[in-house]
Amino acid sequence: MLRGIVSVGLLTLVGCLIPVLLGRYGIENNLLWRWSSGAFFTLIWFALLHPAFYTTAIILNLVQAGILLVQIVYAAKSENNITN
Repeated sequence: MLRGIVSVGLLTLVGCLIPVLLGRYGIENNLLWRWSSGAFFTLIWFALLHPAFYTTAIILNLVQAGILLVQIVYAAKSENNITN
């Protein structure tokens, strides 16, 4: 489970940094968002290319990481209750 949280977090971080890194090369804003969302969705969901979908994918990844973290906390709490 912990590996899943770390993977989702790293993938989200990479997805967030794609526009920042590409923006330094003077790429047009609309084109930048299309390429960034395309790269992110190619890695994740293979969805349409659009800034709204890009933002949605990042938010969903953060929510997924939060859910995994809650599962780890509850699993650890359950183990402590069983051993005590």
